[in-house]
Amino acid sequence: MDSRNENVVSTLSGKNNVDGAEFVLNTKQNETTVKKMPITLKTWQSEIDGVYESEGSVMVIESKMKLPEDFNIRQLFIPNMLVHKIMDNTGIYKDIYTCYFVKTADDYQFNVYQFTDQGDLNSLQFIKEYRFTVGDNTSETLTRDEMISMIESVPVKPYPKYSDGNFVSYPQANNVQMVVDYLVMLSTGETYKTDSDEKVNVGSKEAFMDAFKYDARQFGYYSDMLGYLGLADRKKHNYVLETVLTETGKKIAVANKDNRYKLLIEQLAGHESFRYVLLKLLKRLDVSKSELAAEILKETADLPETRKIGVTTVNRRQSGVKSFVKQVLESAGY
Repeated sequence: MDSRNENVVSTLSGKNNVDGAEFVLNTKQNETTVKKMPITLKTWQSEIDGVYESEGSVMVIESKMKLPEDFNIRQLFIPNMLVHKIMDNTGIYKDIYTCYFVKTADDYQFNVYQFTDQGDLNSLQFIKEYRFTVGDNTSETLTRDEMISMIESVPVKPYPKYSDGNFVSYPQANNVQMVVDYLVMLSTGETYKTDSDEKVNVGSKEAFMDAFKYDARQFGYYSDMLGYLGLADRKKHNYVLETVLTETGKKIAVANKDNRYKLLIEQLAGHESFRYVLLKLLKRLDVSKSELAAEILKETADLPETRKIGVTTVNRRQSGVKSFVKQVLESAGY
């Protein structure tokens, strides 16, 4: 490690303005032509989560407490520009790096970038990802054979329904970390404060969309995945459907990482299609597309026509099931 980076101090945070901001960004003229458009702003305000500085370099941090679908480059570009202007004013120049930091329920992720041209918003270059998991080592780890036995001992459940009698849609959510983060978010309380300082119910569509930057359709996917696993119910509040954790959901939300994924596997094992993939992957056997498709169609055979999985869409569903199970097993250490 560069000795100039051994000592690091926090130097900047909070709301700051960049005055006289001048930069360029790409605009698409047609299918093949991209043009650089010059932009000049009198002032540009940014909420800076943190700037950390050593003798040799500066790291600008943008932090999130949940894993979003994507992020806006300006969240990194504005504080990067501010730091560069400070360097221009002082005549002291250091390497500037920007970091998008995400703390999920289980992991700490640091994605480090650098703008190769301080005046070009599109010059962002990925440098490296760092990922850490903090565990408490209090969980009993099952061997692969023990996990297989546990899965085989779980009884298959009837197809799930919400408490209002409606069948849960067959899962389309495909990101395990999102499911866990949403589970933990729902366990925090009844009120959620949006980026615009509006207070909404934590189980509302608005809270989900604000927290994860996903659309309303994805809210349905992830709340249905929790419903499918018996971790959440849907209830009406002021005529609006909201997601509410069950007792099982609350238990898994507060569990440590190892126990959480063991409990998730147990919930998945109660559903024929997911159980099939769990056992195949744990036994290091190939997952047959035709067999998995048959499991999905059998599992959903009694659903109302509006909820059935058609032959044309079963391939997409089986791909999602396999991906989801792989992620769960990897997170559980298998």
